[in-house]
Amino acid sequence: MSPPALPDKGIEAMDKRLGGLMVRAQAGDKQSYAVLLRECESIIRSVARASGDDALCETVVELSLRTLHNARQAYDPRRSFVAWLTAITRHCA
Repeated sequence: MSPPALPDKGIEAMDKRLGGLMVRAQAGDKQSYAVLLRECESIIRSVARASGDDALCETVVELSLRTLHNARQAYDPRRSFVAWLTAITRHCA
């Protein structure tokens, strides 16, 4: 399954933007991290809804954001951020 379609922006541009925010967050930029979490929520919701269980959507969102937070230093900026986030979300779902 490919990463979710993102509205109004190409997936590559979104991936680059989110990856950049994560790199800045890894360096301690709290503002970038806050923006990153807000922007990731819509991607997480899309993936969670695709799993087919709307009742668990909020739980998956919460678990995914928590997992992203706990694993943030493991993100490799040479790889796709959206694919990394999607894998986290699917695991949580």
